[in-house]
Amino acid sequence: MNNDKYKFHVNDEHLCYEFDSVSSYKIVKKVVVFSPIQGNPDLYNLALVDVLADGSFSDKIVTDNKDLHKVIATVTRIILIFF
Repeated sequence: MNNDKYKFHVNDEHLCYEFDSVSSYKIVKKVVVFSPIQGNPDLYNLALVDVLADGSFSDKIVTDNKDLHKVIATVTRIILIFF
């Protein structure tokens, strides 16, 4: 994938990857979270969430930062690194 990607940071457990979605009018902190599925250690759920002002996560927000291709390229890179 030749699209631009955001730089990201990973936590010590390699289950949370953080990056900022940046546009000319706002910066939105995003997190890709991998959660193991109970009963099958080989399966993980992937969630792409926004970090809210209080530090909680939301997958209901429509960011609309006009950077979809860059966000998807970043998530794809994260998946490749995770596996």
